[in-house]
Amino acid sequence: MSSEPIPQPAANRLEGAVTPAPLSVAVSSETKEARRGFTLVEAVLALAIMTISAVTLLSAASRCLAVARLARNFETAAGTLSRGETEYPLVPTNEVLENVVEPVTYDNGFVFSRTVDKLEDEEDMFVVHTRVSWSARGKDAFEEVATYLYSTNHT
Repeated sequence: MSSEPIPQPAANRLEGAVTPAPLSVAVSSETKEARRGFTLVEAVLALAIMTISAVTLLSAASRCLAVARLARNFETAAGTLSRGETEYPLVPTNEVLENVVEPVTYDNGFVFSRTVDKLEDEEDMFVVHTRVSWSARGKDAFEEVATYLYSTNHT
């Protein structure tokens, strides 16, 4: 084997020119370490996405709790109405005004009451309003049932 240089093709060879060494990209250890983490834009974008997700989840959970509270209040009102109707039945044979029930507060904080109003257009017809009311979060709420009563026992 001879140690003669390998001749280059004539098209690539210039007289007196030095052939450059192949280029290699050397990355220093400082540059590698600097590229390990996230950029500020990536971190802010991730934080924004997480914030929007958290707000959406909290909003959905809040609405679910509100619906559950409304359902619980409605069920309790229905039970209170049933209890009030059992304790103070609407009896058409009584004197009509005997069916009036002043507000009665039960242990659960719900109030049962009944009023009887005469219809103006009809002589022996009355409207009975049976109401269950309660206070939820500082606001008064109620459920009411209106019943028509025909009775000739009135004065």
